[in-house]
Amino acid sequence: MNTPVCVITNAYPDYEGSYHGIFVRRTVEDMAERGWLSHVLVPRIFKQSKPIQEYPTHTVTRFPFPSAQKLLIEYDSIPVFRISVLLASGLFAATRRIVSHGCRLVHAHWAFPAGLIGLAASRLTGRKLILTVHGSDWRLACERGGVAELLFKRVALCSERIICVSQAIADSVSYTQLRAHETSLHLVCRLLLEKKK
Repeated sequence: MNTPVCVITNAYPDYEGSYHGIFVRRTVEDMAERGWLSHVLVPRIFKQSKPIQEYPTHTVTRFPFPSAQKLLIEYDSIPVFRISVLLASGLFAATRRIVSHGCRLVHAHWAFPAGLIGLAASRLTGRKLILTVHGSDWRLACERGGVAELLFKRVALCSERIICVSQAIADSVSYTQLRAHETSLHLVCRLLLEKKK
């Protein structure tokens, strides 16, 4: 029997052939080969994106928020209202999914906004949080500092494990007194296998 894990991400392919977040899809497919059933939660950006997709290896649920059909990175300034609704909607969806499917772990891709949702959901449900730092979240924290840096550090410090997609990010995360436990895109699978033992 596969062990359920809640995967929260900012990006996931919206249609066959899309590369938007393709590495997340590849990771959950790889995890399935190792005995994990991923319940992927992602914001629903585009109207044509299916709210729920079921695959043999995982399920994808796109939670609603007022996206205006734009990715968050496409806004000139921070869309505070839209992000606030995204966080609330994502937290509701994540908590519901974790409890209803008995997810043993919460795995967030990117520190914001997915990591913030993952942190709150892990606290509410008592599940451990794993964070994958992809680069854009790390750069935002480093370049902007202030609130972005504080939020990044909060999510990272509360994570059971941090997975970095490059050695440069791992070195920087370690430099900021956070422990980067793993590097490389696919080591999450080995990490989750270790957690099962």
